[in-house]
This record gives sequence, structure tokens and C-alpha cells, in this order.
Amino acid sequence: MHQIKVGNIEIDVDRKDIKNLHLAVYPPNGRVRIATPLSINDESVRLFALSKLAWIKKHQANFNAQDRQTEREFISGESHYFKGKRYLLNLIEPWLLCSLIHKFGKQEATNYDNYIEEITRNLP
Repeated sequence: MHQIKVGNIEIDVDRKDIKNLHLAVYPPNGRVRIATPLSINDESVRLFALSKLAWIKKHQANFNAQDRQTEREFISGESHYFKGKRYLLNLIEPWLLCSLIHKFGKQEATNYDNYIEEITRNLP
């Protein structure tokens, strides 16, 4: 795939084993791509692009005019879309709860009690 420049527009030219020219403008920034048969030279592709320049600019303007999703801050109450549905974000503060205490080997009960006290001091 290579590029040609028509006016101030960069166009990606993709040569394929096809029969017809295919013109596409892709969102979000209006990238232009022409798929062309192997037998058509670059000058013919350039003339085709010139003939469709108004159509290309119209579609690029439509993409530029569309609202874009705002930058997310990930705070509580912020809305996020998932599979087309809107959900409000509810942040839960992280906290640690140790439910298992592992003891290896023989240790005295005082070490166990000290360990429990240390855990309870560090819990919120």
C-alpha cells in the first residue's frame, strides 16, 4: 500500500486483484483509502480521486463535526457506555481484609497474638 496526495489530502492506495475502484473515508479522523485493480495506473487513480474530491471533503467534514467522547477521569458518578447502555461509575475504596492466617511450623501463641494485633492495626 502506498500514498498519493491530491490537493491537501493524503490517500492510501491499496492495489488488489479486484475489478472496480473502491473509495472509503474512515472515522474518526477521515482517513481516505482507495482500493484499485492491479491494472490501473497511479495517474488514473489520481484523476478518480480528483473527481470525487468534493465527496471526500464532505464526508471528512461530517466526521470532524461529530461529537467525540470526552476524556474519562474515572470518578464516581461519571457515565460510561458498555454495549450501548449507559452506566454510572461507582468507585469503591479499596480495603484489605485478611481472612486466612497461615502458621507454618510450631510457634508460640504469643507470636500468633502479635500477628493478629499487627493486622488489626493496619486495617482501615
